Amino acid sequence: MSQVYYLFCLTPADAAAPAVERAGIDGRSPVFIERFHEVAAVLCETALEEFVGADAEKRLQDLSWVGPRAYRHEEIILTFSRQGPVLPVRFGTVFSSREHMMATLGTHLEKIAEFLRYIADKEEWTLKGLMNRPAVRTYVMTQRLAQAADDLTALSPGKRYFAEQRLKLAVDKDLQLWLREGTREAIKRLSAISMGFSQRRLIARDVTGSEEEMFFNGAFLVPKVSLDRLEGAVLELNAEGQDRGLRYDLTGPWPPYSFAPALDEETS
Repeated sequence: MSQVYYLFCLTPADAAAPAVERAGIDGRSPVFIERFHEVAAVLCETALEEFVGADAEKRLQDLSWVGPRAYRHEEIILTFSRQGPVLPVRFGTVFSSREHMMATLGTHLEKIAEFLRYIADKEEWTLKGLMNRPAVRTYVMTQRLAQAADDLTALSPGKRYFAEQRLKLAVDKDLQLWLREGTREAIKRLSAISMGFSQRRLIARDVTGSEEEMFFNGAFLVPKVSLDRLEGAVLELNAEGQDRGLRYDLTGPWPPYSFAPALDEETS
């Protein structure tokens, strides 16, 4: 059975622990460090057949197989991110040999080292915007009726009734516009505190298992010294959204998944 190098992340050589008492991607092979110049690669060995070939393609579609390995992948990156800056690498990145890995990563050595220096005093934080749709719908409808109150009062009872019904029919479109406006404002406020923003995909309720509906999902790269300001801004957003059916959930710090530069990665 052919063995390959599985890469989890990259970290400064002087920040990487000499040994990590943790099993690698297969739950058996130990994690180890390979240093080259000022960068260290966090690795383990695994079977080539695990990630390359027709059978591997099928396994990568099987959540019962992927789930535990993806969890180990993220946990090992988190372990090293607690020691110092990391450049996380995508799940399933393998190299056929140590020499091949060094040659591939060596072409990006300057980019890797520069990113690790840049990220040293920053953290990734995730902000999710969640809504209670019926409550939001009621709030938006109330706002629209209030804005049209003078015009509606001037109408006869019959015409006023039909005008109100048209407003109610249009409320779902108005709701989406209102959410977009609110999202832009939230991004603007937090971007003034952070050094970067990355839009992330929305996660459906049947995946999250929550009664609330996600309408915003974004990652912010925040200087560590600005964490208090970030938390304060989110508290303000939640105070404003409380009576509108909105809630913002801030989580972190995370390894900088959303801001790491792309590298040419080998998978064979």
